[in-house]
Amino acid sequence: MTLEIRLLGSFAVLQNNQPVRAFRTQKTRAALAYLTCHAGQPISRDTLAGLFWPDAAHRRAAHNLRQTLTFLRQAFSGNTPLHITRQDVTFSPPDDCLVDVIAFQQTLDAGKGDRAAWETAVALYRGPLLDGFFINGAPEFETWLLLRREQLQAGVLTLLARLADWRLARGEYRQAQSWLRQALALEPWQESTHRDLMRALALAGQTAAALEQYRQCRRALQEGLGVDPLPETEALYRQIAAGEALAAAPLPQRPELRFVGRGAEHAQLTAAFAQAGRQPHAPRRPRLILLEGEAGAGKTRLAEEFIRYAAGQGALILSGRCFEFGETLPYQPIADALRPALPQAAAALPPVWLAELARLLPELRELRPDLPPPLPAGGAAARQRLFAAIARFLQTLAEGRQTVLLFLDDLHWADAATLDLLHFLVRQMAERPVLFLGAFRPEETVSPHPLTTLRRGLSRNHLAKVVTLPSLPESVLQTAVADLVGAETAPPFAAFLHRESEGNPFLLSEMLNTLYEADALRPGAPGRWTLAEKWETAVTLSASARDTILYRVERLPPPSLRLLQLAAIAGQTFGAALLAEAAGQTAAAAAGALEEWAARRLVRPSGSAYDFAHDKIRETVYFDLPESRRRAEHGRIGDALANRYDKQTAQTLPPAVAHHYRHNGRPQKAIPWLLLAAEQALAFTAVVHFCDQALELEPADPETRFEFLRLRQRAHEFLGDAAAEEADAAAMLALAEQLTDKQAAAWQRLAVFYTLRGQLDKARQAAEQALAASRQTGDATGEADALIQLGIMVRDRDGDARRAGQLFRQGLDAARQTGYRVAEAACLGHLGILQAEQGEYMTAVATYQACLDIFRELDLRQDVAGYLNPLAALYRPWGSMNWRRRRWTRRCSLARRWGTPRFRRGRI
Repeated sequence: MTLEIRLLGSFAVLQNNQPVRAFRTQKTRAALAYLTCHAGQPISRDTLAGLFWPDAAHRRAAHNLRQTLTFLRQAFSGNTPLHITRQDVTFSPPDDCLVDVIAFQQTLDAGKGDRAAWETAVALYRGPLLDGFFINGAPEFETWLLLRREQLQAGVLTLLARLADWRLARGEYRQAQSWLRQALALEPWQESTHRDLMRALALAGQTAAALEQYRQCRRALQEGLGVDPLPETEALYRQIAAGEALAAAPLPQRPELRFVGRGAEHAQLTAAFAQAGRQPHAPRRPRLILLEGEAGAGKTRLAEEFIRYAAGQGALILSGRCFEFGETLPYQPIADALRPALPQAAAALPPVWLAELARLLPELRELRPDLPPPLPAGGAAARQRLFAAIARFLQTLAEGRQTVLLFLDDLHWADAATLDLLHFLVRQMAERPVLFLGAFRPEETVSPHPLTTLRRGLSRNHLAKVVTLPSLPESVLQTAVADLVGAETAPPFAAFLHRESEGNPFLLSEMLNTLYEADALRPGAPGRWTLAEKWETAVTLSASARDTILYRVERLPPPSLRLLQLAAIAGQTFGAALLAEAAGQTAAAAAGALEEWAARRLVRPSGSAYDFAHDKIRETVYFDLPESRRRAEHGRIGDALANRYDKQTAQTLPPAVAHHYRHNGRPQKAIPWLLLAAEQALAFTAVVHFCDQALELEPADPETRFEFLRLRQRAHEFLGDAAAEEADAAAMLALAEQLTDKQAAAWQRLAVFYTLRGQLDKARQAAEQALAASRQTGDATGEADALIQLGIMVRDRDGDARRAGQLFRQGLDAARQTGYRVAEAACLGHLGILQAEQGEYMTAVATYQACLDIFRELDLRQDVAGYLNPLAALYRPWGSMNWRRRRWTRRCSLARRWGTPRFRRGRI
């Protein structure tokens, strides 16, 4: 049975990690705390009675003490750590007992102990001894408590000063700032600490923050002590304000192995780069190079080295990354890669293409507010237009440059829609100076993974090539380690590193960082490092990446570690503002933590935000948290993201907010965000994905369930999944029995389904049901849709032009009644067809023209292109070839611009 007693901060006792709440009185807790702070020392009963009941008679005080000791025995269920005799009481903790104040004092008494022990002791100091604790009628206890609090606070200030001095001596100024700030939080009028923090800020290049720290120092001294800063503080302020250099140790570099063992792979990349830049292009040149290797194999490092080479050759570099944690939007990695080049696109591309790109990159409209609205985002044609716009974007970037290099990391986590776009771009850019580079883990892409499908499809046409990265052999490692620590020390050190890492470059890097942070690997001669004595035992290393990462992460100060855990929960890129809001800390504190993590190589900048240096670090931090803690932190990140939502960021935030609420155990809170995500998704696969998630959560509101079914059923229609489409239509119909106003919509979707499958009898029955339901509820919009559907079937199946005309006119009246302009235009278009077939050419021309005017008014250019052909055909009997040619040319122009090739088929 484990026992933990916490006295630093709030009083708490835990047995087997469960809180003990059976302390009946405040003096029972006080007695335990006093005895614990005097562990191993017998305290006489008379001393305890006089301490807690000084005004009571001796017999009464002795009785109260006996009762208190009985309460303590009962609280510990008989396994009390107290040794009680008739004369005295002794606190004797068992081996499995942890007492924070004892552990803290032991570290303090050890004097100049090791840095890890100092950090552990600081983490134990959760606050003043028995913070907020008070008992009546015991002034001597209160006096003892105040004195002990001051002693312990002085102790933690000593440890914080040691940690700060250690960092400052090594030139690690940003890391020192964290310890100095903690010291000032405890004693804000300690002027020497203010000076140290000012100096650390200035040496780290944060001049404005250093000057602000002086102002905080001055304010604290005047408000707390009524004095001004000392002359040396004023002199330091003037020196920083004048921009004078401060004496400082040089900022140390961390140990890093040079880039070795990847010469053959790098040569393959440079050869592919050279081939991509040649004009004219030879056939069967790979345009997509995929780096394959296990987690930590060095794929990203190789890519970075190659990118550095390509940039030196004048290439334009674009890069994006796929993520496992959180909800990744379709096409997001490619959108992230293209984003830095938006100003070039805004200046070079025609508005029609920019309008399409703005669906994926909304910030384009800030650069070009004059852009027209895009065509409706629905159907295969919308996807084709978007793909074509991105291809035109890349084509424009490649003009006038040797090569464009687009790198996508962690493709094993890419969604199917993103890989479809990549497949399209590789084929479209086959004759352009554009090279695509990707990295993936083979263990994550077991067939039928969409990346496997893409790779095989492109490889058949010699457009893709896989470059495999094996583990580094020990012979290669020997050479690199000799450069690091010298030839004499290299053999045993390299053998150790290879044995523990098995040649995995990421593990090698983490092990070097761990040795450095344990002060077992120190800067030596210029460009060289020195191993401390007994470096093998300086830190326990393991071949497990998890153990190595946790060793480094757990050395962070507690507030910084808490923020890092929140960053791991966030899942993708993160910034100081998000973490600060989620943690309830200041933005400055979060920014300082980010800088510290970057210095420790736990994170790296990613545009204006940050990302983990390797996904294994994120994964380790995330899964090291207890599940209950993960749920709570998901909720905090979800709330912080939800507070940031606005329609300008609608494409990125709703899926992320929904993800965090789902993992927070609040499914109903996730549902409205999933609905937003489904409505705004740019790929039908994503619509299905979000709707699946929402329906699995079983929305309580029937109308919400109906809306998810409607969105998913329409997505299945465009994806060609007839069985799923029919099942959703039937589910909508069943649910509509509870929702009278939804019956028309359910029957209408079923009518469309049967029509597209050629089951016209069933389609007609469904359309008639839709019409009846809409008229019963007074839904003129649904009535118009049903009448159009019935009119099409009567015209095409029955050949009854007169009855079809009646239905279209009724639909026209219903549409005009509610201002349903799309349905009004559709009815006019169908009426125009009937009028033309009956030889009423002039009437048909006017009807068509009215239809086109509405589509132009609504900016539905695809529909304009669709109706130009029948309008042109009306002029054939009149022989007006010139007019027909102009209309046909206009139709083909629209088709080319908007990616609708089927509108270019036919003849004049």
